[in-house]
Amino acid sequence: MISLPHVKASSLAFTRCYLCDTLTNPGFSLCAFCMHSILHSEVNLNWQDILLRPDACRMLKTRSLSHLYCLFEYQNPLDLMIAQMKYHSSNIAKNSLKQLIQAEPVNPTLISPADCLVPVPLHWFKYYLRGFNQADWLADVLSARLKITRFKGGRRVRFTHQQASLSGQRRIRNLNNAFRIQSQLSIKNKHVLLVDDVVTTGTTLEALAQTFLNAGAARVSAICLCWAKLN
Repeated sequence: MISLPHVKASSLAFTRCYLCDTLTNPGFSLCAFCMHSILHSEVNLNWQDILLRPDACRMLKTRSLSHLYCLFEYQNPLDLMIAQMKYHSSNIAKNSLKQLIQAEPVNPTLISPADCLVPVPLHWFKYYLRGFNQADWLADVLSARLKITRFKGGRRVRFTHQQASLSGQRRIRNLNNAFRIQSQLSIKNKHVLLVDDVVTTGTTLEALAQTFLNAGAARVSAICLCWAKLN
């Protein structure tokens, strides 16, 4: 009898693409076709600083940020993946987004050097309800991608309503005194890079940026996975 070499079943396995359900290689949540379709579509902003865009500046309510880098526009299928990651802590959605982040080259000359990454804090009660902070997860992915250390001293000390349900001045009032910085000496005279999943008007980033500037940071920029345009 011929003896066959032992092969692990996992090495022969295939997975299904999260978006189109075709077979793809193990360890990948998106197939090559879907990856190519997203990365070569108009939704790919390629870490563009949207503060340089007139259409973005008309929407954004932020004056404290030096830069605001975004990878994609918040359109299909990114909105689906982010919702599944954010509200359901879907592992396949997280793996798909991580695959896209790692596939898109980051040009060091486009992103101003920063001293630390700071995920937008989630209030403890929202974390208790959701069990997951998408900005915290994204900061881990970007920290490894950009080789920038994380600062974990930001806290959201006041429960706030979901920004997407509010408009105009109500968004600003909703975030009054919402954040607090611990270990202020750690960020004194530093360039802080805030991290969030989606930016719409930038009100949350503005409130957090002001908190860091008041605590002694030299500059504050932000990096977001998606920019949600307002119609």
